Amino acid sequence: MNRQLPDHVDGRKMADHDVCLEGFVPVAKLERLDTMTREAGDLLPVTATFRRNEARHRWLRLEMRSELTIECQRCLEGYRYPIEVDCEVMLVRDDEIAKIVPRHVEPVVLDDDAVSIWEVLSDEILLVLPQVSQHDVAHCQGSASFELGPGKADASVELDVENPFSVLAKLKK
Repeated sequence: MNRQLPDHVDGRKMADHDVCLEGFVPVAKLERLDTMTREAGDLLPVTATFRRNEARHRWLRLEMRSELTIECQRCLEGYRYPIEVDCEVMLVRDDEIAKIVPRHVEPVVLDDDAVSIWEVLSDEILLVLPQVSQHDVAHCQGSASFELGPGKADASVELDVENPFSVLAKLKK
């Protein structure tokens, strides 16, 4: 796996010939991930398998196991986050066909028979990344400033709030 996977390939021909591509994708080339990753030099090992099933539908399966350097939202330092992608999408010719595929199937519309492996990979990585990335608390430099939790508020601050039921207490008398 020492060569870069192509971005756009002819999805129809690849599926018709049951082609399997192995290589890497540079994180720097995945533009939609550039705001989330810290190391643009990371290389992701990817296996892209094209096939046709018994019903003659075309499929693309992507497999990738690696780590990305992402930014901790507490301390703003980078840390290695393990990522695993194993997905299969149906390659369809147009939006009309995409509308009628079963709900459990993810369709990808071919653009003049071409599919972007990198774009599908970006979508799948975005789905497995955490919504809020954080170090383990034991390793995070910013965790000390977040030690306040439920019931640990600053005791020196007193809230002078009137009891909303005090009016009912007056009526009771």
